[in-house]
Amino acid sequence: MLKRTFEKLGESYDLLVAEPKRAESGEFWTTVSLTSGDDTIWSHEIGGVDGVQSTLCALSFARRLLEAKGGFTFLGGEDLMLPDF
Repeated sequence: MLKRTFEKLGESYDLLVAEPKRAESGEFWTTVSLTSGDDTIWSHEIGGVDGVQSTLCALSFARRLLEAKGGFTFLGGEDLMLPDF
């Protein structure tokens, strides 16, 4: 599992990206979630033709959600350092 911590208004939020799982039909699915403490803010499964694509798409999806909400920072800056496709 991958984890990156963001901040917003002095609170920490963890972006969690699970290892891609292969479906019986052949595609891969990656679960990406945003948590704060024990609370899950959102969680989505993102599909792709392979594990690399589903992971990259999940990271890009997370970036779009975080930017849409606004106010999140990473290492003190506004650049969340996530891919944008």
